[in-house]
Amino acid sequence: MELTHELVQPIVDRLEQILPCRVTIVNAHSIIVGSCSPERIGMLHHHHYINESLTSEEAKELPEFDPIHPEGSGRDFYYKGEKVGAIGIIGDQSMIDMYLDTAEAMVVMLLEYHDLQQQYYDDILNRNAFVKRLISGITNAELAKERAKLFSVDLQYPRTAIIVELDLLALDNREVTEDFRLKAYNVVCSIFSAASDLILYNDAAHIIILTSSGAFKSPGRRAAKLGYALQELETALRETVGNIFIVGCGDERENFTDYFDSFTEAEEAMQIGRKIGGFGKIYRSSHLILERMVLSMEDSAKNYISENIYKKLREMGGDEEVYVETIQALFENGRRMNETARKLHVHRNTLYYRLQQINDAFVSLPDEPTRLLILYLSVLNEKLK
Repeated sequence: MELTHELVQPIVDRLEQILPCRVTIVNAHSIIVGSCSPERIGMLHHHHYINESLTSEEAKELPEFDPIHPEGSGRDFYYKGEKVGAIGIIGDQSMIDMYLDTAEAMVVMLLEYHDLQQQYYDDILNRNAFVKRLISGITNAELAKERAKLFSVDLQYPRTAIIVELDLLALDNREVTEDFRLKAYNVVCSIFSAASDLILYNDAAHIIILTSSGAFKSPGRRAAKLGYALQELETALRETVGNIFIVGCGDERENFTDYFDSFTEAEEAMQIGRKIGGFGKIYRSSHLILERMVLSMEDSAKNYISENIYKKLREMGGDEEVYVETIQALFENGRRMNETARKLHVHRNTLYYRLQQINDAFVSLPDEPTRLLILYLSVLNEKLK
């Protein structure tokens, strides 16, 4: 254990508040790391430093010696059998032993607390490494089960992988970035707070969740619970960090060896989402079937749609993006006119006018709803290029 100024100075300050004495703490190398006099920090303590083996050249590299202070009493102290430093006290000689006992006890308590804190962080890092391994693909199932017991992770639950990403380029500076990352992480922890939920703060921009609704035996009830959680997540993220987030959600996997597949689907959903809608939304793999179909089409089919359908949309005149938004909104709202008009923030008559223009341009296509499906696929094809 290496004593540092940051570690022991709070103890020195506290001791000098409660004891009528002056306290100095040096580390195992006799360098002052705790003192009421800031100018002494980093100096060699003249009473505790003895080393006759140094060459003159090595001695030149030593810190400056502390000027001689009034005589006091000191005591080496040990932690876990190792000498870690010494405490010096200047004060009433008749009370000096009690002061030294008090100071030593407080320093030892501090070191024990520091060790426990470090162990806690180490446990979190090790658990995070295990969760990361779960989403990276399990090659040894038996070893994974043993590790799961060590970290109190139940691998019997069906789980769904979710990835939360922040658009860090949209933030101004490092301080703001850290603040938004913490806000997003707190939102995730508040929504996915069950003991069976696994959360991994993967890197600067990503939070990964392996969520479980294992309390429900019915897949339908688990899916409904996940849907509610995702709605809550989207609302809470928008309220706390604005529209600089994007979330990808995979499909549920019952076997822990398949969590990797759910994670891969979440990544793919997020990649598709960037192209078709951008940030500020949640994209579920199970809701992107048409997008996957378009991506899996042969190049000849994609080129046909682009040259014979979307090209005509582009040549209609006016604002191409207006027609694209209208087709998307109409399809995604199930051809319900009132909902589509509200989505587009336009009057119902304006929507009818746009649809009349589109239908006139594509009169050669089959009637509704096939016509709308073809137009929607042409829009997806263009966005997913």
